[in-house]
Amino acid sequence: MNNIVIDREEFCLEDFDGEVKINVKKLILIIKGHVVIKEWIKNNELDLMINMEENSSLEYNRFGLENSDNKIIINQNSNSRVIFKESLLVDNDSKLKIKNNILGNNNISEIIVRAVSKEDSRLVVDAILDVLENTFGNEVKEDLRGLEQENSKITIIPDMLVASSEVMANHNVTIGSISKEDLFYLCSKGLTFDNAKKLLEVGFLTSIYEDIEMQEKIKEIIK
Repeated sequence: MNNIVIDREEFCLEDFDGEVKINVKKLILIIKGHVVIKEWIKNNELDLMINMEENSSLEYNRFGLENSDNKIIINQNSNSRVIFKESLLVDNDSKLKIKNNILGNNNISEIIVRAVSKEDSRLVVDAILDVLENTFGNEVKEDLRGLEQENSKITIIPDMLVASSEVMANHNVTIGSISKEDLFYLCSKGLTFDNAKKLLEVGFLTSIYEDIEMQEKIKEIIK
């Protein structure tokens, strides 16, 4: 697998598939060609702007522990495709803001977030989708889901600012807690309460990734 350390405030990725480590707090990331990214984040603050070149595609897979404050802006001009996936396991007060600007035509965008808040933590997810006037042929989707533990709080703010009538736009937001029935069932099969809860957390967080290696590494980290 390719690995890149980004230590300057403007960087271009072209036809890349691999893992990135971002060592700056503010980054402009330019995407050309076909790019697939894996990123592991912990206790960081990041102001990230992603600029999609025309005819480019990006699959961005992130997993975070104790995510502090991340702001992500994705700019799509024309004929680009973005699938942005992030799962978070937080035990402190954290913020995640994602803004997707659809500036041109014939773009596809999916913003997918899964978040689990541990006891006494607070997480705010602010997702903004902005489709400009006089654009056409765009397909956009937000899928934002949270799983709260005891005495924790997840707030999800979905904003869809659609100024064009020629767009397919959908969003889904759910916030819930771990099912007592599922916990009881797993415990009845011999798992301890803590292991049963962890198994459900892991399943929730890894469900958005197709990459088996990504799933296995998340399982290992949460152990």
